[in-house]
Amino acid sequence: MTKFWRSGHYRENGFGESIWVAGHWVKRYDWGRSSSFSAYYTNKLANLNANSSFTSGFIKPNAMCPVCGELVFYYQNKHGSRVYFDELGPPWPKHECMDNTDSISSPRTAKKIVLRYPTLRSANDCLEIASCRSHIYHDPEFEFAKRYRSKPWTCCKVEKRIESAGTTFLILTSVEKNRRFMYLEAKKIPASVVADEIIFYNRGVVEYFDFQKLKQLEFQVTRLSSAIAFVRRLVCQTD
Repeated sequence: MTKFWRSGHYRENGFGESIWVAGHWVKRYDWGRSSSFSAYYTNKLANLNANSSFTSGFIKPNAMCPVCGELVFYYQNKHGSRVYFDELGPPWPKHECMDNTDSISSPRTAKKIVLRYPTLRSANDCLEIASCRSHIYHDPEFEFAKRYRSKPWTCCKVEKRIESAGTTFLILTSVEKNRRFMYLEAKKIPASVVADEIIFYNRGVVEYFDFQKLKQLEFQVTRLSSAIAFVRRLVCQTD
């Protein structure tokens, strides 16, 4: 076995994207990963319905575009109105094929729909997807920032909503990486933000997609620093 330094270089990942790989030490048996190696992990991602989007690492795409065949995030309300997204969370990029309204209402679309709105992945699926992406040098967070010129907001699941003396508290878990708890409070939070809702947080602002109104909504919040701070605030409200 030999060991040598390889300088930084560009390489193509499993999604055909050119990415920068920093300089690193290489052992001889790690050198020159074959196309079959990349194909193995790319196929695993396909079996998990994870495409190149950042969001698909922790939320399941629940439809396929009837025009291009790409996995997308689909919402439909009780009135039959619908929308497709390439990513969830700000800036809420809609799938380009949405311009073709005839295709949106086609019978083929309905056959590809699993649920009327996307759902979160299991923790095990998230870890497996992250592992596959690292093996093929795919960094979806970097690609998101490059494409939309902003970092993705933190995606969270609402675990519990508590009303107390005119203040609403939300207990959240972030779903992207370490699934840490977060605690928010506000005087007014839309009634549709309930347990199991998927929301996106960034610097005192929450955005989420109301699939009944079929539009993204925003509200201001205060983030509490810890579980202890949350309990203290809750006790103060009830005294």
